[in-house]
Parts: sequence; C-alpha cells; structure tokens
Amino acid sequence: MAKENIFLSDIELPDVVQKKADEAFSIIIAEEKGTMKKQSRFRQIIIGAAGMAACAAVVVAVSGVTERTGQSGMEEENIAKTVQEQIETEDEGDLLSALDKMFTLRVRAAESKEGQSGEIQQAAEEEFVSLEAGRQIPLVSRDKASTWNLGGDNESKEVSYCINIPFTCEGEHIEKVSYSINKGAFQIVQEGGESIIVDGEVYVEDDRINGANCGSIGGHYDDGSGLSQEPVEMKFYKSFTLDYHRQSDDSTWINIVNILPDSEEIMKLLWEDGGTDQQAFNEGMQKMLDSTIITCTVQYSDHTSQSVDIKVSSRLMSYAEAGEPEAAPTDPDDEMIYVTFELQE
Repeated sequence: MAKENIFLSDIELPDVVQKKADEAFSIIIAEEKGTMKKQSRFRQIIIGAAGMAACAAVVVAVSGVTERTGQSGMEEENIAKTVQEQIETEDEGDLLSALDKMFTLRVRAAESKEGQSGEIQQAAEEEFVSLEAGRQIPLVSRDKASTWNLGGDNESKEVSYCINIPFTCEGEHIEKVSYSINKGAFQIVQEGGESIIVDGEVYVEDDRINGANCGSIGGHYDDGSGLSQEPVEMKFYKSFTLDYHRQSDDSTWINIVNILPDSEEIMKLLWEDGGTDQQAFNEGMQKMLDSTIITCTVQYSDHTSQSVDIKVSSRLMSYAEAGEPEAAPTDPDDEMIYVTFELQE
C-alpha cells in the first residue's frame, strides 16, 4: 500500500485510539503534502502521553521492538507504518501500546521562547524544560547548590569538572530509568535517607575520580561552620538505574565528573586571562566536554526499552536568552557561559 493512501482511507477507530493517533496522523499528512519540512527542532509533537501538553517537546516514540535506535524519536513514516499495520490486523491493544511507548526527557532550566522576529523574548520560569534535538538547553540553578564547577592543577596540567544533571523523565508504562556515560563517571551525593539508586555499575577506572579530586556538588551546608547539616555519602557509577516513580529527592544530587590529564591547552583557554575572555573560556569548556554523551534508557512494563543520547556542551548566551533575566547582576542582555544539554538525532 502506498504511503500516500495510508491516512486517506476510511478507517474506523475506537475513540481512545483515535485520540492518541490524531497527532501522529496529522504529522504524516502534513509531510506527505509537502507542508512540513524535517527540522531539528519540533514544536508540539505530543501524542497521548500524560503531563506533556505544557511546552514544546520532542517526544521519543517506540514501536514494539527492544533494540536501541540511537534516535531522538521514531521517524514519522515509521510511526505511520506501525499504526497502519496494527490497524490492518485489528489489534487495538498493540496499537495502544505502540502509541503509549514514548517519553519526554526534561532538565531543570528556564524556558526561552522566540518571537516572530526571531529575537529571544523573556519567558516565564519553567522548572523543567524538555530536551530537544538541535537546541542547546542551558542548565540553570534553581533550588540546589551550584550547577557546575571546574578545577585545574598548574603542575600536572590536569583539568577536572563536576556538573549537576537534574534530569527527569516523563511517560506512560515506564518502570525504570537508567543513565550511562561514555566519559568520566556519575557522582551521586546522598545526604541521609535511603538512596534512590536501585541498581548500578560502580565506577572503578580512575582512582583520582573516586577520590573526589574532581570536586563535588551537593549537601546542605551551614554558612557559619561550613559543615554539612547531615552526613554525606558519595558514590561513583558508570551507569545507574532509578525507579520511575522516584527519580529525585531533596537529599540526592546527581552529577557527572571527569579528570582530563595533559590539558594545558584547555587550561590556557579557561584561565589564561583570569577567565575574563568569555569566548576563550567557552572554547575551553567545549574542548573539555568534547563528545561527552549521556545515554538515557527507559524500561517499560512489558520489558521493552528505548534509549536516547544527550550531548553535554557549553554555550555563551545572555541571561535573558537562557530564560533567567532576573539572575543578571546588571543587564539581562549580559552574557555568561552555560553548560548545555542537547538530544542527538
């Protein structure tokens, strides 16, 4: 059957199926008519997942397979094919399952929006913003400590970093959410209470990282004594898993850390002029974070899974563009360096 006829046929669908499929159908129809071009940034592609209607989002969709696609979402024609095949077999249960298997990955940030002129406009605060392909989402501080810190050793020329990753995953029928990283390690800082980590691969590759030589982020510290108000435990993982219903709490900080030896060039870019040259500083950050990828994998209740990759980088942008004009010391148009996260296609 030709693709152009798939969504033009008279097909009777139950209301619940139709509700979940409408968005998928409209995407394909628009693309087939030539009115939609493939873009790295999608707007309002939302298909029946609870809690996703508030902001522009990339929705990660999956059919009933278990292989990792490495894509930020299923191609529209694949969604069409899956939906059509299940309609033809009249298997409504499978159809609902395929449309429900999608998730949105968010990071704590502030939503920035573009006006019709293309200029960035001040936006209302958004505690968590959806990660998107083709768009660097800046990490901003909200209610927990700092967002990132750097370290350098003039003798060894080592550079180290610690970056908070306040991710959250939203979707239907998800049991667990796992993260892995290709460079460095995850640093889990736990201040009292029961750990939210349900499983993980302990990091053992570099004793310097395990020795916390890369710094840390986390804990509630007394301003007077400088001591933590509660005992703090620190663990390092190559990968870890969270229960979907408990992805964060007020006593846990999840960070990525790394130590880079022989990094004299990066050190010069970061600190040669006391860190005042922001263009050079940003270049140093990008070299330091080069090709650092975090992989998020969701595990569904039917034992299938889906993964996406998130690139960690940096960008020089204004406070207003980052969505936090109120944080600017003077002018919201002043620029600073932000750590950014971006879904990979």
